[in-house]
Amino acid sequence: MKQTNLRAHIRHLCCLGLPSATLMPRLLPLVRQLVPAESAGFFWVDSTGHMQNLVAERMLSAPKMRLYFDHFYAGGECDFRKGFMARVASGKSVAVSETDPAFCESAYYTEILKDLDAHHVLYGIVRDQSEALGQLSLYRGKADAPFSERDQEALSSIMHYINHAVAAPPVSGDSVAEYIDSPDDAVILVAPSGSIQHASEQGKRLAVQAAGGAFAPDFSGIEDIGVRGVLADVVGRLTRGEVPQITRHTHWGRIQLRAYYLGDVPMEVEHSAAAAAKRGEVPTAVPTAVPTAVPLAVPIAVRISRQEPMILRFAKSLQAIDLPPQQQEVAMLLARGMSNQEISAEMSVSVNTVAYHIKQLFSRLQAHGRAELIERVIDRTPSA
Repeated sequence: MKQTNLRAHIRHLCCLGLPSATLMPRLLPLVRQLVPAESAGFFWVDSTGHMQNLVAERMLSAPKMRLYFDHFYAGGECDFRKGFMARVASGKSVAVSETDPAFCESAYYTEILKDLDAHHVLYGIVRDQSEALGQLSLYRGKADAPFSERDQEALSSIMHYINHAVAAPPVSGDSVAEYIDSPDDAVILVAPSGSIQHASEQGKRLAVQAAGGAFAPDFSGIEDIGVRGVLADVVGRLTRGEVPQITRHTHWGRIQLRAYYLGDVPMEVEHSAAAAAKRGEVPTAVPTAVPTAVPLAVPIAVRISRQEPMILRFAKSLQAIDLPPQQQEVAMLLARGMSNQEISAEMSVSVNTVAYHIKQLFSRLQAHGRAELIERVIDRTPSA
């Protein structure tokens, strides 16, 4: 995709009015298309520069994350807040790190950055007018070339879009109400108390996200009482014979959890659960206290799936179709549920021009309406 089209695509995503934590998993790969990098991450901060949350394409494992926050986050030459506030004070929208041989021998580089293959770093500072809100970080490995002035200019050219995505309050609407499965999915083993007995790193992260948690200095991961409460809730529904499923709406997206037995269960439990399912009992509330269900000797698994707004998958799939920029924009606005008149006003073009582009889209994709257009576009590419 041409850089001009890629910038337009990034602008479309940043103007969707989605929570920035929901948006970032789809936005970061696009930024790396504009500025080639091995991986990317985003860090939300408060008004004093302290980290409030983070998301990264290469997340540290839970033990490594705890190590980072305990030993490297505050104090010394790696102090996060000190480095961030220095970049903010420079007044520039982007900055690069300089890695010298001595730093490569430091514990921080060896224990943290080396795991992430983060030798060269390009930073983008996100602001809302004068207030700093966060930092976008692009990483390249030791064998890669350092970030050039051209790379810095490319990142700088989209920072005002990212500023808007992070600063603007989320909006509701049809495009946000429609959800679709994301690539984030895991199965974990859970005790009736809600404690995790076995989980992959992906499973642990999804459990934290299901509880609406954050990856920040006070990170307690799967030991957090909120995480255990959510898991105990869905497991309790299973052991009580209720429908063992809950749906959680968080800033990460919509998270679905479903518990099931890994083995034979008493017949009366199966019958009770089936009866509850017929009644349509799928509660979504999370209790403040951990249920005290009687444990069974059968192992229990919980599947955790993160769903994202349909419009994000649509945008990713649309990117793979060779369409003129105006038709891409019309397709995005149509998928968001806008009428021809609303699209006309949004794009500052005539209604006839909008109708022409819609006709071209329907012909190209063999669609006969909005729903079929969305289906045709999404079905063309995988979810990942």
